[in-house]
Amino acid sequence: MAPYRCRPNVILAATVVTLSTAIARHLCADLLGRPDPAWHRLAHLVTEQLFPGSAHHTVTLAPGT
Repeated sequence: MAPYRCRPNVILAATVVTLSTAIARHLCADLLGRPDPAWHRLAHLVTEQLFPGSAHHTVTLAPGT
């Protein structure tokens, strides 16, 4: 069991944010409007976590995002 005791937990290191639907959609539109493709990747990661009909969304971003 000792080899597993110090392993980093990716879930604990992830950033978790709760946004309203309107703000989340505005955020994605803003990111997609930027010329740098790295922002487009982030917009797609956020868009994948949006659910129709939900008033608020909890968005989780991995540490390397």
